[in-house]
Amino acid sequence: MPITPYAGRGHSIRVIAAAIIALILAVTPLVTATTATAAETPQTLSGTVTASDSGEPLAGVEVKVYRWVAEAWQEVVGTAVTGPDGAYLIEDLALGGFNDVEFVPPTQDYVRTKVDFAFEAGENTLDQVLERSATISGNVLAETSEGTLTVIPGTHVRLTNEGGTFFWAGAEVDENGDYTISGIPSGTYLVEFNDVRTIATHLASYWDGALDADTAQRLTLSSGETRSDIDGTLILGSTITGSITGADGATQTGASATAFRQTADGAWVSVQGLQGSTDANGDFTIVGLRPGNYKIGFLNRFEGSGCYAPEYFDNQPSLDTATTMTIGTAENFDGISAVLELAEPGSCPTGPAAPPAGTAPAPAAQLAATGGAASLAVPAVALMMLGLVLVAARRSLAALR
Repeated sequence: MPITPYAGRGHSIRVIAAAIIALILAVTPLVTATTATAAETPQTLSGTVTASDSGEPLAGVEVKVYRWVAEAWQEVVGTAVTGPDGAYLIEDLALGGFNDVEFVPPTQDYVRTKVDFAFEAGENTLDQVLERSATISGNVLAETSEGTLTVIPGTHVRLTNEGGTFFWAGAEVDENGDYTISGIPSGTYLVEFNDVRTIATHLASYWDGALDADTAQRLTLSSGETRSDIDGTLILGSTITGSITGADGATQTGASATAFRQTADGAWVSVQGLQGSTDANGDFTIVGLRPGNYKIGFLNRFEGSGCYAPEYFDNQPSLDTATTMTIGTAENFDGISAVLELAEPGSCPTGPAAPPAGTAPAPAAQLAATGGAASLAVPAVALMMLGLVLVAARRSLAALR
């Protein structure tokens, strides 16, 4: 029996298999590209850390070098602490491109600072001047329903900068309502007071008494400045109570009452959290309303003895015609109720809402960015190369038959 054809076929298959393996090895870097390339030559980082206000060296500053492991994740790959002369040295690094270097002072007298640094092969030098930090302190109280002020220990104070490098810091007030925040770089800040434990009753407020971030006064701090008058007060929110029943007499358990607030441009928007659900008696409560103009909507399409048409206070079919309620601080509105009419046959939804008509699927690039299936896609050029190899394989095998 002739054996030459089988020997030729085995040789072709080995060649084709080798080509495919080579192609896979060539394509793999395109599919699983890394964002950083390690330097071939061991690297060092050295420098001196000094104070901005005196120019003197700073001892005890911890220096950390970070490497990007993923798009939003870093790991520490080297550390050192400055000596009495402010000098530091980190050895045996293997980094490529830009990486972060952080300087952490031993106290909050100076600002903790992180910089983006381009590492090169061999020796690298990075001197850093740390800014003298600013400090704020104050007292935070909370309104009571009796018209007095009290302390809610643990109330949070948050400081957020505007413009430049993002910075925020926070503190909790003690049993006396006092707090202190240090380590603050110079800049302009928004100061907010809130307590998630009492968010149902008290409103988040801002320094100078504003209840809205857009209108709140900003705090500008210079390097090394100390302010001890940054006080705040948690304001009692207003409350709306009422009931929802059906025109057929059914108790509307689980129905919803939603507050729509008027914006500065006159639009009416529902606010997350400003909603009340009815209990077994059909009663609801909406809490945490800040001063402003509101309209109230009622809805129950899945509970009770039937499907009901939405309604707005006071007995209106649409948001446009609904009654406007002007609400101040710490006010209670009772009797904001509704009797819902049965909806027209066929007008009730029977399941989750479908996507709007004409909505296109998310583009492949978008799916890739969000971790969707498209993130596994192989570049088009690689697919074309693989196709050519497969065609060649098919022809070679056909010729050997």
